[in-house]
Amino acid sequence: MLNQSIAMLSKMNATTDLALALVRRSTAYRHVGKYRESLEDAVEAQSLLGENISIQPFQADALRSAAISLHQMGRSNWQLKLEPGNWNL
Repeated sequence: MLNQSIAMLSKMNATTDLALALVRRSTAYRHVGKYRESLEDAVEAQSLLGENISIQPFQADALRSAAISLHQMGRSNWQLKLEPGNWNL
């Protein structure tokens, strides 16, 4: 269902809603052990969110998902460059 929502939101250019759906799918991927996919969705969500202060909780969720996925992939020594919209992975 998230895949369908993401496809639809992409076509509609609903950036904030798309980012939220990506964060949610990132969490779902992480819970089933798909860490690479989780990381990719978290990074894409962060790039969509930018610097809008009203959506900081979504940015925090994306960061948390990326960090946990990196840890589970054995890459916890990687650093996330925490500039909005520009994660250096």
